[in-house]
Amino acid sequence: MSARDWLDNACRRGVLDALDVMLAQSLVDKAGEDNEQLLWLVALLSYQHRQGHVCMDLQRAPAAPFDQPDCPWRVPSLESVQQYASALIGSSGEGRPLVLDGPRLYLRRHWIAEQLVAQALRARCVPLAHDATVLKSVTESIFNGSADIWQRAAAVNCALHRFGVITGGPGTGKTWTVTRMLALQCLLALHAGRPLPRIAMAAPTGKAAARLTEALQTALPGLPVADSIKAVLPDEAVTLHRLLAMDMHGAPRHHRERPLPFDLVVVDEASMIDLGLMAQLTAALPDDASLYLVGDRDQLASVQAGSVFADVCGDADNRFDADTAQRLQQAGIDVPVNAQALPIDSAVVRLQKVHRFAGDSAIAAMANAVRSHDGEALENL
Repeated sequence: MSARDWLDNACRRGVLDALDVMLAQSLVDKAGEDNEQLLWLVALLSYQHRQGHVCMDLQRAPAAPFDQPDCPWRVPSLESVQQYASALIGSSGEGRPLVLDGPRLYLRRHWIAEQLVAQALRARCVPLAHDATVLKSVTESIFNGSADIWQRAAAVNCALHRFGVITGGPGTGKTWTVTRMLALQCLLALHAGRPLPRIAMAAPTGKAAARLTEALQTALPGLPVADSIKAVLPDEAVTLHRLLAMDMHGAPRHHRERPLPFDLVVVDEASMIDLGLMAQLTAALPDDASLYLVGDRDQLASVQAGSVFADVCGDADNRFDADTAQRLQQAGIDVPVNAQALPIDSAVVRLQKVHRFAGDSAIAAMANAVRSHDGEALENL
């Protein structure tokens, strides 16, 4: 059976989508080659994308392509792909439809999106200048001993950079922490003689935006700040599509040439953001705007390809480089230094204490066991 016959049969069985085969045939035709190996490869790459992967690691390729043990084809070695797919594979500056970045094979548009997001986030990890005495004083006034160490660290760490991540499971106080982070940013701006920041709150879906709106309206009245500060803090969240003013075809009105009119953007339930949407969001941010992502890395992955939030969180083990740890200590927050931490690692703070129910309750124990993949602990509950 030829590759095309097997792929067509897989479509009829519902294993593949017709678009997988059409894309593969189109690119093979474009290369001007009658190459069955290439047809297999592109069809698998398209299939992997529909499974949520933005690329295919040729050194960790699936043993059974298309999750079908009866598939007669096996993923070739990296060296073989470099030889027989050279007509379609280009470097970063070429216009060919595939990009091979180390052992990872991408469709070009996914590689470009990943590069743009990575560049945007790295650029925002650069430390911001703050008066250490003012930062400590404002932090104490905002929290006044009412938060655990990681809630304070998350809020202050966001103030120290234009990019930050606050992650944690249910009941760890993510929204509570975010509202205090926003108040902290406003007070720091006042002390520095800067205008108060223009703030937007968003979420990937309408349901998530409604939940965030409700949580904000519950949390804002309890903030220990003047009413003039509360007045500039948003009490409503919008969807990312509304924030970017997308049309019916998904084209955003806000982009690099027409950026968003905000200084600070917070996105809740960020685990649901796929790579394409994240690329559109980061492209629409003004160069000096801050972006803060909030969510649970273990929950609600994106439907489309690219788990950006989970990738950024990594192990989310509160790893701080020496500079970040020192600046947090100046604010009265003692955290350990991790010599291996990268700037992107230092941008992530994981909230660990559960406030919604007792930390030693059965629910808390079950949540901890699930997150740590501790099957024995689950059986003993």
